[in-house]
Amino acid sequence: SFSSIHMSRSLSTTIRKARSLLRQRRGLSAGAGADAAPWQSAQPRGYVACKVIMHWGEMDSYSHLNNCVHFRYFESARIEHFRRLKNHLSESSFKSFMYAKGTGPILASTSCKYIRPVMFPDTLVVTSKLLALPEVGDSRFTQDYTLWSFEQERVVAKGEGTIVMFDYNNNVRGEVSEELRAALRAVDESEADVVTL
Repeated sequence: SFSSIHMSRSLSTTIRKARSLLRQRRGLSAGAGADAAPWQSAQPRGYVACKVIMHWGEMDSYSHLNNCVHFRYFESARIEHFRRLKNHLSESSFKSFMYAKGTGPILASTSCKYIRPVMFPDTLVVTSKLLALPEVGDSRFTQDYTLWSFEQERVVAKGEGTIVMFDYNNNVRGEVSEELRAALRAVDESEADVVTL
């Protein structure tokens, strides 16, 4: 009937207005500036981005994304960042780097700044980018991580990971080789794209 159609339209309008008001209160209006997706910025080069779907079991007792899961997401971006080196390293160098067959990476430290709680359901993009290109002979480099929420349309966490090169054959600290530095630079200069995990 006309009355039921009218009520349905009124309800839809009310829901749209409520969602709009909620977005404004959360600061989610279009053009969020600093909260824009980092891999879609004016200069997106160097970002390695992974799309992840939040799972129900990743929540804590407060219905937020458990704080330890952020580090798993950062790990996913870190490993994808490493996998991108494959096209720029020899096969033996890549295997040595990825599978501890010689000199490869080891995580020395990592951190996370929790900016906003993440609620289920949500889809997120976690990115990894070099903070600075290491010099040949350096023993370490640092990755910058960002966690971006589709539901909130903003950055919800940021972090860093310090990677140390380690000689697994001799159990001593290693160095960034010229070949690895060139590969890291190639990835850092490449166009950003998003991989779904």
